[in-house]
Amino acid sequence: MYLTITEVGYRKEIESLSSGVIPVFAQLALGDGVSSLDEIKQTNMVSQKHQVDIIAVEQISAGAVKLHAYVSENVALNIKEVGLKLSDGTLYAYGKYATEIGGLQKSQGFDLKFFVVISKEQLPDFNFTYEAINTIEIRDRIISESTAFVSNYVNQRLADLATATQGDKADLAAKRYSANFFKLNPLA
Repeated sequence: MYLTITEVGYRKEIESLSSGVIPVFAQLALGDGVSSLDEIKQTNMVSQKHQVDIIAVEQISAGAVKLHAYVSENVALNIKEVGLKLSDGTLYAYGKYATEIGGLQKSQGFDLKFFVVISKEQLPDFNFTYEAINTIEIRDRIISESTAFVSNYVNQRLADLATATQGDKADLAAKRYSANFFKLNPLA
């Protein structure tokens, strides 16, 4: 997503030219508010709910940067606004996110890695797509597939054992073994 540099962000840049103090990107703020102002007029987040550290800064061109961030799996929020804050708390850049569809619902149980772009020049169109990964669903699928594999393997070995011995006692022992195996097996 693109973030628009705010008027207060531009003022900080102008101040830094005269003072020599370079503004430092600190964190990306995430919120669930919806602003009626244009992004450039925004001075604060409407309803900040969370903030994350910037984990990487990538220079796309002379006047554009891509900032990478990460929201951990234990955080749940509806993202409708994203802001870039400077180390002094100034809202340097701001963007509304998917407000026409109610924002991005980030639930607990999966992490979200995302990026934002800030540019002072015209860039070619980017297609921003974020895909949530449901780690709980993946875990459950792995457990289910592993359990099925082990169960099929044991049943095949038991069938081989019963066929090899071909007796009532061997069949009974195989059934007892199968019942005990699945009582003790934490995956079963």
